[in-house]
Amino acid sequence: MVLACVSSMAFAAGSLRETDFRNHTFPWLDDDSWQDDMEWISGKPTRMVRLRDGVWPLAEIEPEFAVPGAPFGGLTFDSVVYGDLLGDEREEAVVILRYDTGGTMYWYFVYVFALVSGRPEVVAWFHSGDRAAHGLHEVRVETGMLLVELYDPAHRRGDCCSTGIERRRYRWSKGAFRQTGRSEFAGTRRTSRRRVTLFGTAVE
Repeated sequence: MVLACVSSMAFAAGSLRETDFRNHTFPWLDDDSWQDDMEWISGKPTRMVRLRDGVWPLAEIEPEFAVPGAPFGGLTFDSVVYGDLLGDEREEAVVILRYDTGGTMYWYFVYVFALVSGRPEVVAWFHSGDRAAHGLHEVRVETGMLLVELYDPAHRRGDCCSTGIERRRYRWSKGAFRQTGRSEFAGTRRTSRRRVTLFGTAVE
């Protein structure tokens, strides 16, 4: 799959709000290394994975994860936010998925979708770090920019949690999201982001 670079393309009528991202296909990059910071992914996806009812179990490609009673490993739908990020006066969708390794580590993948010829296409995606090591705190769309808040490892309380955040702003420019201005730092009361359980079940 080639990730589309979208600028002034005229889109067909429709809305990304009509897309069921809990049952959708996402690009995936196989990487067993420890993720300790946010990184935009520019390489070709290793495979495409499809969520079903908000879950993609890693056991689909690694049978050892299918052992009864083993911790969940794989992707779980977390949330989606909308806003105009490409400057085309149309909404893009920012879809957040959590990846559990099957152990204590977990990080997030964030996909920016745009409508291309009436179909949702990924224009950019990134992964966060792991928990207190630049794990994801929040993603928002503000004034045409993607605002990403990450847990600050300088204020970590063990590997699980941090009382500080680093705030980064990204603007779409020349076919990619580029950081605008310097990072900002602040405190937070929510020291850990756990929107879903270890077993891939959404927490209301």
